[in-house]
This record gives sequence, structure tokens and C-alpha cells, in this order.
Amino acid sequence: MDRRFAATVAASVLLLGAGVGAGVFLGGTGLFDQQPRVDATVTSFNSTSATCVASPDTTPDVDIGNTTRGSFLVVRTNVTVAGPDSHIRNATLTETGLANYTLTYEAATGDATCPDGEQAVVATQTAFQVPHRGGEPFGVTVRHRDRTLFELRNTPNGLNVVES
Repeated sequence: MDRRFAATVAASVLLLGAGVGAGVFLGGTGLFDQQPRVDATVTSFNSTSATCVASPDTTPDVDIGNTTRGSFLVVRTNVTVAGPDSHIRNATLTETGLANYTLTYEAATGDATCPDGEQAVVATQTAFQVPHRGGEPFGVTVRHRDRTLFELRNTPNGLNVVES
């Protein structure tokens, strides 16, 4: 009985050591951290022609969807531009820090101006994705030219939109 007990203890210690060694090896390779994630990028962008309005509503409307691969956002907003012949050509998303991004609207301007008391706006819809899912914190600063339009902050409590 003493030999059986000693063999059982030796086998248990050997299996425990093999398990710890395998865990250290696999943990060091990063195999447990390699879950598929999306790349931070703009997936679609649409804009209208500029129109002159007396009191532009530039309040953003943001929809967010989360999957195991990341967060997918759709931002609809009116962007104030220089004049009625201006338009927003494109939107780009760049990573500016750890879990921080800048969404920039690129505009083309012309010489025309709106009547007194009116301002030109372009309606935009931008869909983009970031590699942070669910309640993972991330931030997106939305900019046009040299000014910040608004900021998006995702927290474990949900998405917050902070207007400038």
C-alpha cells in the first residue's frame, strides 16, 4: 500500500507540473489573448450638399452596436461649413492613443456665402468600428477643421456624447 500511495503522489505531482508548465508556455505565447477583433476604420460615409439655414441643429445622433469583435458606431450629425458650395468629402479615423481615436471630417470649400443670419450645414452619416467591445472604455473625438464638434466616451455604464 505504501508503494501505491507513493506512485499516486508521484503521478499527481508530475501531472501538476506538466499542467503548470503547459500553462506558462501557452500564456507566454499569447494564444489566450488572440481573440478576433476588428480594425479601427471608417466603414461608410455619406453627406449631402450644403444648405443655408437660420438655426442649424448640430446635435449628434449616435447608435452603437457591440459584438465580441468590437464596437460598431453610426454617427449622424449636421456639420457647419464655410458656405453653400462647401461639402464634406470624406471622414477618416485615426488612433491617437491607447483606446483614443479622432474622427475627422475633411471639407472642400468655395467662395459663396449664405444670406445674413443663416449658416451652411452639411448632413453627414458616418459608420465606423473600433476594436473595443461592450463596456470596454474608449473615446472618439469628432473634429472638423481645427475645432472639436463633440466627443464620444464609452464606459461600462454606456456611451456618453459630450458636445463642445
